[in-house]
Amino acid sequence: MQNLLCFSHLSWNFVFQRPQHLLTRFSKNYQVFYFEEPKIGDSDMYIVDMQDGVSIVQLLVTNHNETTADR
Repeated sequence: MQNLLCFSHLSWNFVFQRPQHLLTRFSKNYQVFYFEEPKIGDSDMYIVDMQDGVSIVQLLVTNHNETTADR
Protein backbone atom coordinates (compact mmCIF):
# COMPACT_ATOMS: atom_id res chain seq x y z
CA MET A 1 0.00 0.00 0.00
CA GLN A 2 1.34 3.43 -0.93
CA ASN A 3 1.45 6.42 1.41
CA LEU A 4 -0.32 9.71 0.82
CA LEU A 5 0.92 12.68 2.88
CA CYS A 6 -1.07 15.86 3.43
CA PHE A 7 0.47 18.86 5.21
CA SER A 8 -2.17 21.30 6.39
CA HIS A 9 -2.49 24.50 8.40
CA LEU A 10 -5.91 23.39 9.66
CA SER A 11 -6.88 20.93 12.35
CA TRP A 12 -8.57 17.79 11.00
CA ASN A 13 -11.56 18.34 13.31
CA PHE A 14 -11.91 22.09 12.62
CA VAL A 15 -14.65 21.54 10.07
CA PHE A 16 -15.39 18.56 7.79
CA GLN A 17 -15.01 19.91 4.26
CA ARG A 18 -13.55 18.93 0.89
CA PRO A 19 -10.06 17.89 2.09
CA GLN A 20 -11.53 15.53 4.69
CA HIS A 21 -13.99 14.09 2.16
CA LEU A 22 -11.26 13.43 -0.40
CA LEU A 23 -8.69 12.06 2.05
CA THR A 24 -11.27 9.76 3.63
CA ARG A 25 -12.00 8.36 0.15
CA PHE A 26 -8.29 8.05 -0.66
CA SER A 27 -7.80 6.05 2.55
CA LYS A 28 -9.57 3.11 0.88
CA ASN A 29 -6.57 2.68 -1.47
CA TYR A 30 -3.74 4.52 0.29
CA GLN A 31 -2.33 4.85 3.77
CA VAL A 32 -3.18 8.53 4.41
CA PHE A 33 -1.28 10.74 6.87
CA TYR A 34 -2.68 14.19 7.68
CA PHE A 35 -0.10 16.47 9.34
CA GLU A 36 -1.57 19.36 11.30
CA GLU A 37 0.29 22.63 11.88
CA PRO A 38 2.72 22.33 14.85
CA LYS A 39 1.47 23.50 18.23
CA ILE A 40 3.30 24.49 21.42
CA GLY A 41 3.67 21.61 23.88
CA ASP A 42 5.63 20.53 26.95
CA SER A 43 8.09 18.53 24.87
CA ASP A 44 8.97 17.84 21.25
CA MET A 45 6.72 14.95 20.31
CA TYR A 46 3.96 13.83 18.02
CA ILE A 47 0.59 12.20 18.54
CA VAL A 48 -1.04 9.97 15.94
CA ASP A 49 -4.80 9.47 16.03
CA MET A 50 -6.75 7.33 13.55
CA GLN A 51 -10.06 8.70 12.29
CA ASP A 52 -12.08 7.59 9.26
CA GLY A 53 -9.10 5.55 8.02
CA VAL A 54 -6.80 8.59 8.11
CA SER A 55 -3.80 8.91 10.47
CA ILE A 56 -3.93 12.42 11.94
CA VAL A 57 -0.47 13.52 13.09
CA GLN A 58 -0.33 16.31 15.68
CA LEU A 59 3.14 17.82 16.09
CA LEU A 60 4.04 19.42 19.43
CA VAL A 61 7.18 21.55 19.79
CA THR A 62 8.77 23.34 22.75
CA ASN A 63 10.57 26.03 20.74
CA HIS A 64 8.46 28.92 19.53
CA ASN A 65 9.14 31.21 16.60
CA GLU A 66 7.05 33.11 14.05
CA THR A 67 6.23 29.92 12.10
CA THR A 68 4.78 28.02 15.08
CA ALA A 69 1.12 28.42 16.00
CA ASP A 70 0.59 29.76 19.52
CA ARG A 71 -2.21 27.36 20.54
